[in-house]
Amino acid sequence: MALKVRNYSGPEDYYRVSEFLTRHHRPGNRDRNWLEPMWEYMHFHPMLDSTSVERIGIWEDAGEIVAMVNYESTLGEAFFQFHPAYHHLHVEMLDYAETHLTGVSQKDGRTYLAAFVPEDDAELRALVQARGYEVRPEMLESGSLDRGIELAAEQAGLPFFEATATFRARKDDPGLFFPLDGHMTEAGHELYAEGIAPKIETLVQGKAPRK
Repeated sequence: MALKVRNYSGPEDYYRVSEFLTRHHRPGNRDRNWLEPMWEYMHFHPMLDSTSVERIGIWEDAGEIVAMVNYESTLGEAFFQFHPAYHHLHVEMLDYAETHLTGVSQKDGRTYLAAFVPEDDAELRALVQARGYEVRPEMLESGSLDRGIELAAEQAGLPFFEATATFRARKDDPGLFFPLDGHMTEAGHELYAEGIAPKIETLVQGKAPRK
């Protein structure tokens, strides 16, 4: 094998990675990789740290991409993408992520890395646990994203509204999200509007100018 690792490099690699993810996708996301639209979404998201994309690691065998470790928005994240025959690269890829993809905490200046492990990847889970990675309870709570936005709103002096409870009440409804990428369907958007509209209406009424 002519296996080598290198840094991500510009537009050509963008399209090559897209093709890699598409080619190795398996129904039900059995490949455990990102769906290709997630890769596209990452690159056009306004929160992306585009100055560090060259730190993404790509593994090639005879010129073919066979694995990649990347972040989604900022350094400090590690997502692992594999050709089905190259899962033996777990250790090498985690080593790379710990060297090239670590972030720096704004709170205390310490370096950190959040390794995202697919639920059914027992080998990768065992590896990160052996290195001392921990799963914090708040990472498993569906309200953690709401809390982050709520804190940001508080700091900005803005009101905060959420529709999470509305969706929890319909958690067994398969028609609210697309199975491929998890985005809301038309029915999901309607439910979101039903949950959030009364709160916005109250805010607007409270701000309405007096006659």
